Amino acid sequence: MLYSTPNISLLNDDRISIFKEVVGNRNFTRKEYLQYFKTISPATASRDLKSGTEKGILNKTGDKRISSYVYR
Repeated sequence: MLYSTPNISLLNDDRISIFKEVVGNRNFTRKEYLQYFKTISPATASRDLKSGTEKGILNKTGDKRISSYVYR
């Protein structure tokens, strides 16, 4: 698995693609995203998910603390 390789820096698009393999087509939250990518900050997770939504990779439902995401 690419993420488990030490000393590798992933771009947000890479993280989004890797996480798709983990969650498949089910809904997930920013908290779950953070639990998988333990080395990123909450702000980075928010930017990743916002970018994925803007690029049409993710659908977002809810707002603020109750947001959830699903891959298109």
